[in-house]
Amino acid sequence: MPSTIHHKWVIRPHLVPWIQKYLILMPQTQPLFQSTPSASAVSSTPPPWAIQIIDDMKLLKESIPKIDNIEKTVGRISTKVHDIETKMKQMEIRITETEKACEFINTSAESQKSDLAKASSEIKTLKKQCDTLNQNVHSLEADLNDI
Repeated sequence: MPSTIHHKWVIRPHLVPWIQKYLILMPQTQPLFQSTPSASAVSSTPPPWAIQIIDDMKLLKESIPKIDNIEKTVGRISTKVHDIETKMKQMEIRITETEKACEFINTSAESQKSDLAKASSEIKTLKKQCDTLNQNVHSLEADLNDI
């Protein structure tokens, strides 16, 4: 009872031309046992397994340009992603520097606000003292005029 073995063939694209050449040059073999000899014993059709390999190679040959296009597209996308990553790193640096500058400006503004509040308080105190001194001067002048 003859048994057939089915294999899932994986053919490397760089081997396709060699396999095609080999299959074309390979002599057609006759079965070892024949029940009846016939004139069609020497046939020009390849065996089913060879037809399957040829069909698989044709599919591979058709798929290679598509794979090449996919590889080119993936390459372009990869380049764009790399460019975006580079720009993002540069933006992160700029954002960090901007945040530090804003923090410095905020600290300076708070310091100036505090200094301004102290100066304003001192001005009010000095104004009160000036007013008091002016009143004392007027009062002393009035007392001098009364004498």
